[in-house]
Amino acid sequence: MTLSLAAPARAYRPFETTDASVSYLWQLTIEAAPASFLYNTLGDTSSLAPTLVLSFGLPLNFELGAGSRLLISLPDADGERTASFVTNTLTLKKIFIEGSMQDLKRRRISLGAEMNLLLPSTNTSEQVGFEAVLTMSHVWPDVLCFHLNAAGGIARAGGAGSFFAGLALEGGWSWPMRPVLELSWRYVDGQGSIPTVLGGMIMPLNIDTWFDVAARWARNPAGDSVVEITAGINWALPATPQSP
Repeated sequence: MTLSLAAPARAYRPFETTDASVSYLWQLTIEAAPASFLYNTLGDTSSLAPTLVLSFGLPLNFELGAGSRLLISLPDADGERTASFVTNTLTLKKIFIEGSMQDLKRRRISLGAEMNLLLPSTNTSEQVGFEAVLTMSHVWPDVLCFHLNAAGGIARAGGAGSFFAGLALEGGWSWPMRPVLELSWRYVDGQGSIPTVLGGMIMPLNIDTWFDVAARWARNPAGDSVVEITAGINWALPATPQSP
């Protein structure tokens, strides 16, 4: 089986689950994981998997995003290695209800939707897929923040139906370091389900920049487990000034 966690490239690091917020108007946000290591227990194979996601804030609470992951297998017994771009995704997100994610003074839940165009991985026979995501988030600044996702669509592999549910929890935003936990489940028709657990830490440097480290475990339908160790950064560039 291909060494993969089946996670979309477009997410809120270090989660597979996305949040109910978008970049500020004309702001570019960079999510990068230059250090990601994958290990598959069944095939005893390992890969490096650096990831890059770009998001750009648009008017009317829209956000345009694009992301990809470069999967590089480590040399096998014959010294061979392969490389391919996987989880290639174009995304359009919209926030319908502004809540605590947009302003901590608001007590209501933030609600949004995301449309993902799933582009084929290179060097594969995958097809173009699609996924629609409903996302909601809420923040209690000194206690907890949660993100809840429900999604459905057409998978890249074989055009089968795909369903996803995810819950991500963060420590309070006022904390200097925030522990994180994510539980997610994906089902692909004809292939089976993939449960995933993630644990890690988010370390804010300032309001626009934070680092993260995390470990993710997933069990593929074939019975093999995939473990990922990842470290990355979220960096929101200053919004481009608007013309008077």
